[in-house]
Amino acid sequence: MRRTKIVATIGPATATPNALRRLLEAGVDVVRLNAAHSDMKTHSNNARLVRELASELGRSVGILVDMPGPKIRSGLVANDEVELESGQEFVLSGLEDSIGDAQHVSTTLPDLAQWARPGDEVYLADGAIVLRVLESIGKDVRTEVLRGGPLRSRKGMHLPRAEAHVEPFTARDALALEMAIAAKVDFLGLSFVRRAEDVERVRAMLPKRGMRPALVPKIETAAAIDNLAGIIEAADAVMVARGDLGIQMPARRVPLLQKEIIRACNMAGKPVITATQMLESMTRSPLTHPRRSQ
Repeated sequence: MRRTKIVATIGPATATPNALRRLLEAGVDVVRLNAAHSDMKTHSNNARLVRELASELGRSVGILVDMPGPKIRSGLVANDEVELESGQEFVLSGLEDSIGDAQHVSTTLPDLAQWARPGDEVYLADGAIVLRVLESIGKDVRTEVLRGGPLRSRKGMHLPRAEAHVEPFTARDALALEMAIAAKVDFLGLSFVRRAEDVERVRAMLPKRGMRPALVPKIETAAAIDNLAGIIEAADAVMVARGDLGIQMPARRVPLLQKEIIRACNMAGKPVITATQMLESMTRSPLTHPRRSQ
């Protein structure tokens, strides 16, 4: 029996009966449903389809629902896309109702200016664009663009210092949890976990009787690294979120941290999942630091 298992994320292209059947026949052990995308009815239907196909194939296949978690985003931009040039100045605003352009954009974090410090790096477009904080003025943060690129409306934004103040469990997480329990899935991937208490909070929401999904906190923040031992103890399994860790800290640290997390989980007797980046995104957006890629 293989000790290493395959966890595969399915989306619109692989959620058909034929495509899913081929994935299971190829050796997929756990099917991951990403609740950050699509609607809960679609995920529920996909979970049922996985169960039916696994039964037909005589296989035991797990289902993991990955909770969406909070997401800090930049706001709307004119014509849905603007181009930022390396070396230019760019302003992040705490006011959500303004339309962004090549000089500024709003954010979903109204208190951004309180937590940004000169020299901090801010990542826009899910890490593709890198800014360096120059100063905070009122609710605005003035930055310099270190690595430019196209910025579209409502894309993911990261500022590690600010993320410690974000509530990890959202209303959409509550909907995903309800769906996952009803579908009797095997695993719950917990997003934005920073301490053991974040895991225990979700565990307290699980039903007292019947099937209870195993909790799999994702190690994706610097705070989670600081509190790793407690998180592993509270977890049923752990996921190493390599892509997110590469934004939260220098990418060169990620391979070593991955090994340390896996070793700690092995010592604790807890299963551990290493999440890879999609190969196509690695060719288009390798997320190398602008000063280190030269």
